[in-house]
Order: sequence, then C-alpha cells, then structure tokens
Amino acid sequence: MLRRFGLSQAGVAPCEDNAQAVWFDLYNPTPEEDREIELALGISVPTREDMDEIQISNRLYHEDGVTYATASIVVGTTAGTPVLEPLTLILFSGRLVTVRYTEPKPIAQFLSAPASPATACWAQPPFSPR
Repeated sequence: MLRRFGLSQAGVAPCEDNAQAVWFDLYNPTPEEDREIELALGISVPTREDMDEIQISNRLYHEDGVTYATASIVVGTTAGTPVLEPLTLILFSGRLVTVRYTEPKPIAQFLSAPASPATACWAQPPFSPR
C-alpha cells in the first residue's frame, strides 16, 4: 500500500499529489508501487530482501544526496509474540519515505491521532542531512 501525506496547518494529512507530499509510506508495497516511487522521486527503494539482508554496519548510509537508515524494530508485543522487523527511512530534500512490511504501533498511533498545532510537524523546519 502506498500512502502520501502532506503538511497543513492541522498537521499531517493524506494527499494524492506527489508534488505536495512530504511523507510517502510504503506498507507491504507491490513492485508497481516501489517502481512508481522510484520513478517519481528519483530514489532507490529497497526490497524486503534488501532490508532483511543488510548488515548492521551498513544500516545507515548516504548516496546521491539521499540518506537511508534501516532499523530493526520490535513488533508483536501486544500479541505476546515479539519479533524484529526491518523499517527503512529514506530522507531527501525535506521528504521522508518509509518502507515497511509490518504495522509498528507508533506509526499506527501517529496516523490515528487527531492533529493539533501543538503536535503538528509543519511548524518545524524541514530536516536536512549533512
């Protein structure tokens, strides 16, 4: 699933336009969704296999103006079956792409929480890696 989010005075809001989106969330993406983002944004999206195979020492790297970070996150604690799953963050030009194959609780909570100016990230300057 590919979801796009833009910024508004109320916070993060779904949007359909790649040009307006600042967060692209790829959740169990299809090859077509991966390709769409790669073509639209000019970045490389790692596959599940890439994310699983990456060594700990290579989980943070910078390539062609794009920063990639892959973390192993714990999921399944509520069900009593905790496991580590990869989550990749891709940062570039004030935009974020998340690539994931699980539903981490913090992402679900963030997306379901009502936005307010006090918690909205629109008030912060865009992140720019050095």
